[in-house]
Amino acid sequence: MIGGILAAFKRKDFCYYWTGLLVSVIGSWIQFTAQSWFVITMTNSPMKLGILGAAQFIPILLFSLLIGPIIDYFPKKTIIIYAQIVTMFLSIIFAALVYLETIEYWHILLLTVLMGFANAIDVPARQAYLADLVDRQDIHSAIAMNTTIFNLARIVGPILAGYITASFGIKWCFIFNSISFIAFIFALFKIAHTVAPHLQERSSPPIATVTVAFSWKKIFSDMNDGIKHLTENPLLIKTIIILFIIGTLGHNFNILIPIFTKNVLFLPEKDLGILWVPLGIGSLVGALTIHHINKIIPANLTGLILHSILLSFSLIALGYSNSFHSTMLMLILCGMTTIWPATVANTIVLLNTEGKYRGRAMSIYTLVFAGSTPFGNFLFGAIAEGLGGQVAFTMGGISIITVLAITLSYWHRHLFRYNIIQTIIQKLF
Repeated sequence: MIGGILAAFKRKDFCYYWTGLLVSVIGSWIQFTAQSWFVITMTNSPMKLGILGAAQFIPILLFSLLIGPIIDYFPKKTIIIYAQIVTMFLSIIFAALVYLETIEYWHILLLTVLMGFANAIDVPARQAYLADLVDRQDIHSAIAMNTTIFNLARIVGPILAGYITASFGIKWCFIFNSISFIAFIFALFKIAHTVAPHLQERSSPPIATVTVAFSWKKIFSDMNDGIKHLTENPLLIKTIIILFIIGTLGHNFNILIPIFTKNVLFLPEKDLGILWVPLGIGSLVGALTIHHINKIIPANLTGLILHSILLSFSLIALGYSNSFHSTMLMLILCGMTTIWPATVANTIVLLNTEGKYRGRAMSIYTLVFAGSTPFGNFLFGAIAEGLGGQVAFTMGGISIITVLAITLSYWHRHLFRYNIIQTIIQKLF
């Protein structure tokens, strides 16, 4: 009997989902690693790499809140399939331009933005769909196993990117990614679960009824309901705020690691993805140990704060690293301390949100977690261009501690004032 952290694999649908997505995400990491090296070599500008990173997440920042009601209303699997097909088509265009050697920086920027629009739909839909694939008691397992996909891919993808680039040329990295989408799309078609849970609770309306009922007015109304549901829950709103802090200040590896590879450690092209490997190993260890870590540091708001502090210390230590071996060790630590707060926050949001609001809650989660990245990418890309990658990592860690301390101080004073007012009212009346 499968149990513990592997409990989600009791469901065949989750096995299909996990396997197909793993192949696709490995392909995405192969392209991402090659693309970062390609851009930094083409432009020799950390700032332009930062702009590219920001462009990737701007659509999520702009449209995540609108996407939530759509995810809650229509079958999530159908939404994911369409988003994957669009992304695959854009990846084919990208690969063709690289293969024909006609690609320019503005092409990469435009395609990145367009892929960002597809991801703005795909990412929250996949996050919300997880809860539909497993039993409620196995949601912890599903989140942990979903996290291992990203982290396994972050280990395997960069290694393959370096090997493919050195052996066959960088263009084949983009071609492989285009093909990898087929695995996840095929897996989704194998999954029997197709109807959104809230539509299963009543007879599905005719297409005409859906068309009439689903209007922009309803989208904005449902969006407001989702925001209201979140803001009325102090635990959820505090979780989202902390997530914004660490997302903006602590998750800028996509910009700083290529800069560290080329401009700090001066590694050759065949090692273009080597620094992603320890980060991925650390993240994988973090995902696999979160079940045990939660017994020491609870998966609640206090635990989220403690994990965020550990992340800040890891970034500061990485900033002081100036050799290959010490950098590898610090990146393993960063990988672990990056995944712990993200997993805890994800669990808090999923377990404290009503089923009918889950799509909207995860769209807000995605908005804050990924949508905050453009600010961090642009800011730390500029810092790296002016002061170097080491300073950028150090400032990121210091910033997390500073902003977190200010935020916690504000919450404490606010609660103190609230308790005083409540006491006075009770004595008066």
